[in-house]
Amino acid sequence: MKLTANLVAALTNLSRVNGSILLTEGNVLSVKRSTQSLASVKIDEPIPREAAIYDLPLFIKTLGLFSDVDTELDIQEAFITIKSKT
Repeated sequence: MKLTANLVAALTNLSRVNGSILLTEGNVLSVKRSTQSLASVKIDEPIPREAAIYDLPLFIKTLGLFSDVDTELDIQEAFITIKSKT
């Protein structure tokens, strides 16, 4: 999954609502409390598989260490790898 400025902006906005997120397959990011959806946003590139991020603000800070150009997120079941060619 390609890391874009729009994806980082969407994650940043959602982190203001809830500090963690469950990424689900598809083109929609959303944060929930129990079964109630608090906020959601549509993204350009689909998420390939489900993954959870416990500390979303820290994850976003980590993404800030990489440029958006040629950076990809490899989402696995237990972890997310940030890959950059530069």
